[in-house]
Amino acid sequence: MPPLAVNAEPRRATLRVLSGPLALVLLASALLGASACDSCAASPPAAADEAPPPMPRLAEELAPATPSQLFPLHAGDRWAYRSEDALLLRGITALDGRGDAYLFGDGLTQAGRFRVDGDDILRVLGPDALVPWLPSPARAGRRWSYVSGEASCEASYVEAPAVVAVAGLSLRGCARVRRSCRHPQGRPFARATIEQHEETYCPDVGLVREQLHFQPPPSIEGVRATQTEELVDLRVAGGPLPPERDAFDCDALLLLETDVESACGPTLRRAPTQPAPEPDVCERVFQSPTGALVVRVRRLERLATDADLTDELASDTQRLGVVDGRYLIVLAPSEACPRERASRLLPLLRSVSRRPTPPP
Repeated sequence: MPPLAVNAEPRRATLRVLSGPLALVLLASALLGASACDSCAASPPAAADEAPPPMPRLAEELAPATPSQLFPLHAGDRWAYRSEDALLLRGITALDGRGDAYLFGDGLTQAGRFRVDGDDILRVLGPDALVPWLPSPARAGRRWSYVSGEASCEASYVEAPAVVAVAGLSLRGCARVRRSCRHPQGRPFARATIEQHEETYCPDVGLVREQLHFQPPPSIEGVRATQTEELVDLRVAGGPLPPERDAFDCDALLLLETDVESACGPTLRRAPTQPAPEPDVCERVFQSPTGALVVRVRRLERLATDADLTDELASDTQRLGVVDGRYLIVLAPSEACPRERASRLLPLLRSVSRRPTPPP
């Protein structure tokens, strides 16, 4: 790989990386500057009937979020995006010894690797290859550039802070990023190609919307000239939860194929989702040549009980399950994923299916 040509603003040499558990929440960093002047006259007191200065109401009037707030990287964080024709699940599948976070999921051919450096987010392309992904400060007009492989890239914050409505949430302090990369002929496209991204990030949520455009349209099978993804669901440590949908189905189960691989082995693959056998039930099947693992989640109209779980297990001693608020979570192991291995998924399933529960 050629040397990186990065002309983003210099950053501190000392790295501060995330390495905490799922419950760790990034602390917001607000810097307040103050100055003193002995010769300055004190301001006269306001008249009794003088209105106080208005409080900021719009996100545009507030201090922008830091990049590390805009792109949370906790192990176990999960996102669901709706593209033109599919639901795409993605998540932070691991943190390594340096605290680098690995983002993987549907539509990604390999894991993206990211690192927190102070308030900045870096993308790790190799052992000695770091590029500024979201540098600070995250303010409108801030520009930076870098080299990624054979591509020369330029990026800027085009709006920050901003208010964004997505996934039933109204999010403040967001930032819109415009990113453009020029690929030379043959690397990897047959013709010289410009790859353009419009990305929107929000504090304690992450990427909420992205539009990707290639010019000229690529001739690679399965690659569209324009692709759009928008957040529809998430589970992020310390982040908001979208409002609960009227109907529960497998779209609300943020279980990655890599989660099952970690517990059961690399041979299991997610089978196409079938229509739910009944309302408010999700059945997801992970198939291998030696059998399948069936994950079944049922949402009740009230808090679930141990008696409900007993009925759901239907006296099948091989199956195992757990009660979590309104949800009954049941696993049906097989030779492909024995009971002991399947049980490793239960704590994760509690987090990826959980919603606010109504009072009893």
